[in-house]
Amino acid sequence: MVYIDMPINEITQDLARDALAGRLPQLSPSAVLALMERDDVPGVNAASALRDAAGDQELEPLVRAGAVRAYLRLGASDTPQVLAELLGSDSDRVASAAATALGQAGTADHLQALRELRERTSDEVTRQRASFAETLIVHRYGLTDQDVEAPELETRDLGPVAAIGRPFVGTRPGPERRGRALKTMQRDFPSLNLDRQDVYEIQCGPRLMAVAVDLDGVDRNAERLGTRPGMPAIIALQDPEFGEYSTAFVVLSRPAAQRQVTVQINRLGGGEALYAGSGRVGGEAAVFELKTVNAPGVAPIEGRVRLTPAGVEISGVSEDRVLSARNPERGD
Repeated sequence: MVYIDMPINEITQDLARDALAGRLPQLSPSAVLALMERDDVPGVNAASALRDAAGDQELEPLVRAGAVRAYLRLGASDTPQVLAELLGSDSDRVASAAATALGQAGTADHLQALRELRERTSDEVTRQRASFAETLIVHRYGLTDQDVEAPELETRDLGPVAAIGRPFVGTRPGPERRGRALKTMQRDFPSLNLDRQDVYEIQCGPRLMAVAVDLDGVDRNAERLGTRPGMPAIIALQDPEFGEYSTAFVVLSRPAAQRQVTVQINRLGGGEALYAGSGRVGGEAAVFELKTVNAPGVAPIEGRVRLTPAGVEISGVSEDRVLSARNPERGD
């Protein structure tokens, strides 16, 4: 939801450029970016304006990075090509944003460009974003001939708190919320096939989560997950005030030995692992147990996911206490 102090039909290409440069008090850069990513401004060619803004060295790097994200969400046909070109930006922030977006919209053809960015940059955030973008592409396409980083994750038990924590159970939402959640996810993952998503809601703490399970990736009893990397689900959070959704996490899986599959839930963007576990696929059902990664700022959760031909059963318990992060991280 975007609020502005001028009629949308009065916004021209030049006014949008002035707004992005901070020269229009009644229209902030963030507001005009939000409008353009929805292509809601009749007098502005959003694709052209966002491409120009992303490469404009006179604009603030934060605004240029915002233009990169907006271009991804606009869904233009040349999005992967534009993002790949922006990996060579003079700004680390812009290159980092382009790498993040390319992980969500790119293909195996873009892996080499991401590797080159990761190897040449001296910026740690950019390196992390490029590395996770590679990981996303490998998992989105189930590539078995590519090596990506898969560090060992230490998890922690809730212990006695599990008995008094907040239980949660996944349920299917109504068509209206289902549609809004999927539309948001598709703007962040343009190739997402909406017809092949099985959506569940989880009230985990104060936030409502929408979990879209990919029916093509999670076939009967999840046996396919045991043969190749996968991204079996995407998770979005609902804003409690306005009801809008934002794509927040991805679920990544990797096959292990003896029909075992490791699973982790990563934050979209930086790729931080929040929850991890494993399960066995095949048979009558596939069951995965998830625990909280031992890292600052992660809400403690223990979860269980059971996959059957009839659907997905999600349950678990959460608590409010978290470990505080010691140092803030630059956000893009």
